[in-house]
Amino acid sequence: MNAAVELKMDKSRFVQHQFQQGEPIQRTFARLKAAARSPHLKGVAYTARLLNIPGLYFGSLWLRSRSRELFVSLVKVGTQLKIGGYYTRPEIVSALEGELARRKKAHRVVLARKRQFALTKK
Repeated sequence: MNAAVELKMDKSRFVQHQFQQGEPIQRTFARLKAAARSPHLKGVAYTARLLNIPGLYFGSLWLRSRSRELFVSLVKVGTQLKIGGYYTRPEIVSALEGELARRKKAHRVVLARKRQFALTKK
C-alpha cells in the first residue's frame, strides 16, 4: 500500500497535515516509476518532488536535474496538459495562466447571476 502525508507549518509553528491513500496515491507512484523509465530522463540524475496547486486543482511531479526541470502532469488541464504528459516550466505556466483566467471568468459569471437572482427576489 502507498500512502502520502502532507505537512505544512506556519510561522506560529502550527502544523496542518493531510493523510492520503488509495487510487490517487497509487497513480502518483505509478507516474514516478514510469518517469524513471522514460526516455525524457534517460541517463539523467534528478530529484522528484510533488507540486500541488489546490486552487487550480493541479498536481504534477516536478523532476529537477542540474541542467533542467520537467513536470509530469497528474491531472488534465484544458486541452493543453494531459495526464502523464511531460512539460517544461513555460508550458506549465502558460496552461495554468489560461486555467486561472478561465476560472476567474466563470467565477465572475456566477457572481453576476447570483446578484441578478437576488434582485429578482426583491
